[in-house]
Amino acid sequence: HDGVLDRGEQSRMAAVLADNGFGEMQEHIEALREIDANSDGEISRDEFVDWWTAKELDRKTKDLLTAVKAVYSHPGDGRSDDRMD
Repeated sequence: HDGVLDRGEQSRMAAVLADNGFGEMQEHIEALREIDANSDGEISRDEFVDWWTAKELDRKTKDLLTAVKAVYSHPGDGRSDDRMD
């Protein structure tokens, strides 16, 4: 656990969200690129928090966060240390 989402992790997350009925993969990839403020290919916790707090959140975005939380807190996924609380 290094505290960032690299491009591979971002792609896997976008695919999991899309595969589970949470929008289209391309939508998620575009949103993740927006969150990566310094365009280094990694999303840090600070970048995520800055993105989250800087914009007015619509319902779709709130649904995306709910989906991401569900993916990271899924029991038995071996990633409980990555939960976003």
